[in-house]
Amino acid sequence: MTATPIRILLWAPTASSRSLIAAGLAAALRAQVVDGDELARRVAHDRGLWLRALGYALSDSAAVVVATAPLARTERDALAAAVAGLWWVELVDVEPVRAPRRRRGHVDSDVAQPMQPLAADESGVRVADDAGLDDVVARVADLYRRGHQSLR
Repeated sequence: MTATPIRILLWAPTASSRSLIAAGLAAALRAQVVDGDELARRVAHDRGLWLRALGYALSDSAAVVVATAPLARTERDALAAAVAGLWWVELVDVEPVRAPRRRRGHVDSDVAQPMQPLAADESGVRVADDAGLDDVVARVADLYRRGHQSLR
């Protein structure tokens, strides 16, 4: 029996430590991590090319966690149709907790993309970013493992 592919897309507002949380989650699940912001830079911020690059990154490996800026529901639907077994993690901002992790001088680049929360019919979880980095990573990893029993 083969293991279920790990295909997780984690999104949160800019300066929320989403890349750190994704890296921690990838380590906990023995997956590789991809920075969606870096993919956006590589395709000159062309949103259509960026979404295709996200799809390729999610499909190219048996175990991957991708961190990215918030996605519109239509964009999530397109990715879910293109990537079998995709699981979403929406980090819900809790400002006082994440403030110490914020990068100094970081400009919010997500302003143009309104936040559309994960809906009940989407596969994944909304997780409060309300604790230390290790605690948030452990919570998300635990939720993923409970929903995916055939992991290696």
